[in-house]
Amino acid sequence: MTFDEVMSGGEALLQKAILLEAQESLQLDFKGSASEKQNTLFTGEGNLTKDGRRAIAKALSAFSNSAGGVIVIGIECRKNPEGVDCAQSLYPVLNWRIALSAVSSSVSDLLQPKNDGIRVEGFASKGDPFAGYLVIDVPRSERRPHMCQMTRQYFKRSGSNSYSMEHFDVEDSFKRFSVPQLKLTHQFVLFSRSNESVDVDLELWLGNSASVSAQYPSLSLGRPQGVRFKYRGGDPAIRRINLANGGVSLRGGADALIHPMDGMKMEALRLTIGVSNRWEPTNISGILIDEATLVLPYRISALNMRPDDGILTLGPEDFRGIEGA
Repeated sequence: MTFDEVMSGGEALLQKAILLEAQESLQLDFKGSASEKQNTLFTGEGNLTKDGRRAIAKALSAFSNSAGGVIVIGIECRKNPEGVDCAQSLYPVLNWRIALSAVSSSVSDLLQPKNDGIRVEGFASKGDPFAGYLVIDVPRSERRPHMCQMTRQYFKRSGSNSYSMEHFDVEDSFKRFSVPQLKLTHQFVLFSRSNESVDVDLELWLGNSASVSAQYPSLSLGRPQGVRFKYRGGDPAIRRINLANGGVSLRGGADALIHPMDGMKMEALRLTIGVSNRWEPTNISGILIDEATLVLPYRISALNMRPDDGILTLGPEDFRGIEGA
C-alpha cells in the first residue's frame, strides 16, 4: 500500500484493508486516532498531543533510517480472534484539516537532521467532512541516521515494528553517511587537425563532491548509439573490460582514489570531425552534423556508494561547439 494508492483510493481503500485484514509491514504503519483512547494522537480540536508528536516522530525516524514507508493515521491495528495483528477499525481524525496543518508544520522539527522528502496529505471521511485521514510518505533518507527529537533516540524499522537503534547501528549509519558522491562530466579536447578533419577526444571524468575519497571508482558504459568512435583510455589506474552487450566497464583498483573535490579521467572517446574549407564542422565520423548524435547509457559506483544510472546524450549543437573544430 503506497502513498499514492492510499490518496487515490481514499476511505474505500481503507475499508477494503479492514475486510482483507491487512497487516502492517516494513514500509506500512497504521495509527488509530480515537480521542477517547489513552495516548491519543490529537485533541478533539485537531491539535497534536505530546503523545502524538512522540508517536509520529518515532515512526518518521524509523522509516527514514530504514527502507522508507507510509504512515496512515485513522485506521487501527489490533489482534483478530486468531491472534493476528491487522487492520480492524477506522478512527477518522476529528477536525482533520487542522490536524493536517499541525502535522505538516511539525515534521521538520521532529527529526534531526531533517528529512526533506517527507510528504503529508489527507482526505475527508465520506460520513463526516470534518473528520478524515492523514497519510505521511517517508522516503528512505540518504542523510541518515535521523534522531527522534521527542525521545532523543534513533529508531529503525524491523518487520512491522519500530525499534530503538543500538549504539553500533547508529555508528554504522554515520559511517554510511560519509560516502563518496560521484558525478559524470565530459569535455572535448583537441588531438590533431588536418585540412579535411579534426580529431578530438571526448573525455569522460568522474568528479567527487563529497567530503570523503572515492575508493574503487567504476564507470560502466552501455551499448553506444549514434556516431562511431574509438576508445583511447583514461587514467592508467583504470582497467577497461569489454562487455558482451557492446559496452565497457571501467574499474579502478585500490590505487584509483578520487579525493574530495577532485576528479579522474575514466575514458576518452576519439571522434573524427569533418570540416569545410571554412573550418566549419560538416560531419562526425561520416554522419552529417545536423544528424549526429551520441547516446551513452552509464552507471557510476564506488565503495559504499549506491550505484547511479544515467544517460549522456550529445547532439549537433554540442559538436558544433567544439573549440578548434
